Amino acid sequence: MASFKQEQVFRGTSFIFPKMSSLEILDLSYNKLSGDIPAWIGTAFSSLKVLKLRSNAYSGGLLFGISKLTSLHILDLAENNLSGSIPSALDDLRAMAQKRNISKYQYEMIVSSIFYQDNLIVKEKGQDLEYAEYLPLVVSLDLSDNNINGGLPKETTKLQALMFLNLSRNHINGSISQDISIS
Repeated sequence: MASFKQEQVFRGTSFIFPKMSSLEILDLSYNKLSGDIPAWIGTAFSSLKVLKLRSNAYSGGLLFGISKLTSLHILDLAENNLSGSIPSALDDLRAMAQKRNISKYQYEMIVSSIFYQDNLIVKEKGQDLEYAEYLPLVVSLDLSDNNINGGLPKETTKLQALMFLNLSRNHINGSISQDISIS
């Protein structure tokens, strides 16, 4: 786990992490990182389950090796300056696409094995919903408060495990596929 949330220790466009291919959680929220989101994140952190880059100054598009983050459960890129359209490679995020049926026993095993204590705040209809204890079970994609434009790709409908999708405060247009509600 690497968490530098709200520390504002990183500035500029790049920083170097040692090779951490087994890293599961990367939280660099509330720093002053800028430029494009590094393309190497997708290959360097193939086991990543949580990627939180909220509230930085990232710009550019969303094609930063996203399709290689197949274990990702939480992707939080809100409050940046990202632009362009939502990539159709979203359906490559297999952990978000596979629905999970979890028994009470499995749930207790997951919750009891949490070593990383964090929370996820989801903004829904003007309210902040906080998830902490159930974080390993949450599947969330937050791209809110950016400059993303274009339509919602049909591939979004393949993310069947997705519990929260926040695209508010962007410039998204077009229609929403009726398949989005089919499970």
